[in-house]
Amino acid sequence: MKSCRSCLLALALVSLAACAGDRPGEVTTDSTGIEIDFADVLAPSVLELEGRAVVAGEDEAEGLWAVVPGLPRPERGRLQSPETGRAVIVPLFRGRELRISREAAEALGLESGSAPVSIVAVRSQVRLVEGGRR
Repeated sequence: MKSCRSCLLALALVSLAACAGDRPGEVTTDSTGIEIDFADVLAPSVLELEGRAVVAGEDEAEGLWAVVPGLPRPERGRLQSPETGRAVIVPLFRGRELRISREAAEALGLESGSAPVSIVAVRSQVRLVEGGRR
């Protein structure tokens, strides 16, 4: 029976890995007593950069986002202001220049124009723990 339980754990991990980005920080327990923990972890090996970002104008897309030059595929990232110390998690998109949304700039406490920022990719990590033991 132990091997069946291991198979169920593996199947659950594979099934949940696809939606891990939707539930960072959430912990759930299923009927078998297996705890599922979703956590955001920094992934500097995927992307880490610093530079001056242009703050998007009023006619550009709303919401939290950043555009990063040379990004191989869309990611999520922690956008941080070295001036204010504030940080926010945003979706990252590929573009020609480092650009952040007005809402992201507001969350970081930045004015319009351009400002120094640092960006580190964020990936969701899924952990399964039997009986809720960590």
